[in-house]
Amino acid sequence: MLSGCEGSFATEAGHGADGDNLFYLLEVTYTDGGGAGAGALTGSALHRLHPRRLEAEHAPVQVGVQLEPTGDVLGGGQNVGYVDHGDYLAFEAVNLTGIGFVTFRVASAGPGGRIEVRADATDGPLLGTAYVDPTGAWQTYTDVTIPVDDPGGTHDLFLVFLREPGDGGLFNLNAITFHGPGANEPPATPHGLKATYFFREDLSGRTLERTDPQISFNWSTASPMPLFPPDGFSVRWTGEVEAPASESFVFTTRSRDGVRVWVDGELRIDRWVESEAVVEQRSLPVRLEAGQRYPIVVEYFEGTGAAGLQLLWDSPSTPTQTIPERYLYADTTGATATETKSALPERIELEAPFPNPFRRQITVTYRLPGPAEVRLALYDLLGRRVAVLAEAPRPAGTHRLVWTPPDLAAGLYLLRLETPAATLRRTLVRVR
Repeated sequence: MLSGCEGSFATEAGHGADGDNLFYLLEVTYTDGGGAGAGALTGSALHRLHPRRLEAEHAPVQVGVQLEPTGDVLGGGQNVGYVDHGDYLAFEAVNLTGIGFVTFRVASAGPGGRIEVRADATDGPLLGTAYVDPTGAWQTYTDVTIPVDDPGGTHDLFLVFLREPGDGGLFNLNAITFHGPGANEPPATPHGLKATYFFREDLSGRTLERTDPQISFNWSTASPMPLFPPDGFSVRWTGEVEAPASESFVFTTRSRDGVRVWVDGELRIDRWVESEAVVEQRSLPVRLEAGQRYPIVVEYFEGTGAAGLQLLWDSPSTPTQTIPERYLYADTTGATATETKSALPERIELEAPFPNPFRRQITVTYRLPGPAEVRLALYDLLGRRVAVLAEAPRPAGTHRLVWTPPDLAAGLYLLRLETPAATLRRTLVRVR
């Protein structure tokens, strides 16, 4: 018969200097009682406990890379640099139980590339892939967060750096951070934001939900999660954000395609259009009080091509950075930005179509305070009606339609919502 014991203990934080190679070693020793003429036998085992954040320069296996002092505003001592296609790092004896996401702290003045996370070998089971875009300078760092699979048990963790054979000077890597209950004791309210992923780009249709530790994703042309389309999807994140200091914060998004951000019930960033390049948007300063939580909602849609979104903040005492997981609290009420609107509007409303400009399809939303005869039509700049999107009696409430024009030339158009009580107009642009 075998018996044992179990329990928990708290680790201490705050020791060592910035960039030190810190970890715990847990040694377990057992001595039996002997018997049958044999003396007591003693056995022991040594287990290494990795910190939540691993400094890249402390990887025990480093192939092809070089180390250099880092200029990252978040510190870290040294970073891994001079990365070429096929180089790699490896960390020994890593257990991913309870780890859902990994964040890479990266910078690139080169072409960028990708990081493949693999178990036990450079060609071992693939656990996740991070895509690294150029950041403009070798010491201008950003976070890239990806979901990772748990291979079960303890494995050596390989980070393989790739682009195309012969490519060099891809990017720098400063640190790796693990997210999930396996990295720390889960709080009463989960850190991160509740994420609802929609199979359509107009925040409708079938959904998948999860808790994202932070918003710092570069999906490139891949899918944001298994069983999900790589194009034509949208996401809504909800929860609360807590300020680390009492001062004014500026919220920033870096995204391809459309993004909207509400903080404390106010729309702070509104850029609901497609874009092939990464576009940065900054809010006006928002006064926050230390320790107080404020509701936050972020919406994003992806049309075609590469996809990605990063949510950052800065203040007089906080350098520009991805909003850390510890200051985000997952929404438990189910409230969303759209629920702040009343079910029946006081007047006829025609929302701005999105995306605008558009390529393949466009979503139009309008609201009626009561039943009405409705015509929704598109006109060119000469006043000619080129398409009728809807023409029928409609009940009171919110109406949304997704229109895919069969044959519409690129250019500027006027969308008109016509009812007996009012006529509303919106301009839209078709691009090729």
